[in-house]
Amino acid sequence: MRCGSKGSANAQEKSRWVPFNTVKNILTTPQQLARVETQGDFAQEPLAVGLHISKTESCIPLLLENEADKCNFVEMLKSFGIHPHKSKKSEASEDRQNQPVESHAS
Repeated sequence: MRCGSKGSANAQEKSRWVPFNTVKNILTTPQQLARVETQGDFAQEPLAVGLHISKTESCIPLLLENEADKCNFVEMLKSFGIHPHKSKKSEASEDRQNQPVESHAS
């Protein structure tokens, strides 16, 4: 599916209505997008995002027209409480960063 800055969407194969409250998170990195089942190498598309649907655990691939549209789309979803997916590795890294650090100053 391709999404344009004017709010248009063009699906080559299927189309469906997706209420925002059914979107669990957004897939944005090549590692996350590799899990999306599509024809072709969707994970390597720099303008691609995936919508992870909570009820079915499926992903809907989207291909935006340009980097600004991709950033705006992700920010718009964040405003609805839908955030980019965090990998276990990034969550562990954040946990370490949020832990207090002991000072050994003398």
